Amino acid sequence: MTSNVVPLFDEVLMMQKLRDQAIELIQTTKAIAAIKKLVELHDLFHLNTIIQEHFKTQEPTWDLSALKAINHARVELLVFHQPDLPAGKLSFFNGKILTLLHLVRLRNNKFSF
Repeated sequence: MTSNVVPLFDEVLMMQKLRDQAIELIQTTKAIAAIKKLVELHDLFHLNTIIQEHFKTQEPTWDLSALKAINHARVELLVFHQPDLPAGKLSFFNGKILTLLHLVRLRNNKFSF
């Protein structure tokens, strides 16, 4: 008998959605510094998505340095660029990034941010 395990969370799908949300946030501001930070986040999400597609395994293979860079960029967005972005969208984006980072940390005990 084979059993199919249904994951409660799909981190790769979450990363893809965050990548798309970064583009949506870019479209809401004209502040160049905020756009640069959002492009950086988009590129980090895209990089990790490509890694996952290339190395398909049972468990996701995460670039832990990139995840730390994502967390750093997330904090910079909140600290330095909060006035430049819509509060509700930024808060939602921040929460989704935190959820992703916490899930990765739970599944990979070596990662801490």
